Amino acid sequence: MRLKRFFKLGPVVLFKKVVGYEEVYTIGIRPMESTADTPYRCVPYKKDYWYADPLTFEYGGKHYLFTEAYDRRKSVGSIAVSVIDDRGHISKPRIIIKEKYHMSYPYVFMWNGDIYMIPETSANMTINLYKCVEFPLRWKPEAQMRIDEVFVDADVFVMGDNELCLLGSAVNKADPLKVRYSRYRITKNESEYSCHHEGYAASGWNYFDRNAGKPVVIDGVKYIPTQESSETDYGIKINFRKYTKGYNVAPCVSDSITVDNTCFSACIKRADMIGVHTYSRIGKFEIIDLRYYKFSPDTNIRRIGHIFSRFVSGRQN
Repeated sequence: MRLKRFFKLGPVVLFKKVVGYEEVYTIGIRPMESTADTPYRCVPYKKDYWYADPLTFEYGGKHYLFTEAYDRRKSVGSIAVSVIDDRGHISKPRIIIKEKYHMSYPYVFMWNGDIYMIPETSANMTINLYKCVEFPLRWKPEAQMRIDEVFVDADVFVMGDNELCLLGSAVNKADPLKVRYSRYRITKNESEYSCHHEGYAASGWNYFDRNAGKPVVIDGVKYIPTQESSETDYGIKINFRKYTKGYNVAPCVSDSITVDNTCFSACIKRADMIGVHTYSRIGKFEIIDLRYYKFSPDTNIRRIGHIFSRFVSGRQN
């Protein structure tokens, strides 16, 4: 499946991948009242990390940005936090949660007077719940619940005193770009947590039932940002779909953000843009992430290193 998809990418993309272009992410921010041609200001990737999945949280009158911090050398993501000041400047991200497996999509929320986070931990086949000890830098594992599917990008849609209802996406094993909405209920009994699967959305496997950020209110209407992939590529655009009662998302698309109608600062060429897949709002700013091609001379060296490591690991097993 992956080889077939690779040859469908087209000559320009194939050329970039072969000669050493790397797919990286950046986060962009701009005032919410901007016109369509107002560029997002980039938070460029670093030598060791790039940042994606920007999700926001307000606490104590300050605006915080939680992101995936992807270690380019180790090819694994951790969770980082930054502060957004009144001018829209994002402070240097600080890593706050790190596991041996990949983490992303850090969904932070208030529950029963405390602050919690559910990041994506599908690489571990678990749903992890973290509780904040000292905001925003210190977190402790509260629960780790094993599940039987690859479950990604969960939002907390309903919460009670002793339960959380999650809506995320199950990933198709045969075609990882295909997803379907999947629901889980987390129940707390004193200090013990349990997790129960509550079924799937009726839409079946598709390329668009995947969350892309917390709900946003636009002109008095509540929308869910959702990301859309294609048959050949992941996270190419963001759709806005109306929120419905319970934990459901309307199937119809009200608006979309794509690389064709998005303007970034001049540090990124439009021809190198691939797609957008997370959207957030906080205060007077809107935040987005962008995937794009960046030429990296050491890309092929790292690829050879990964292949060699897998070969050695296979021989040892």
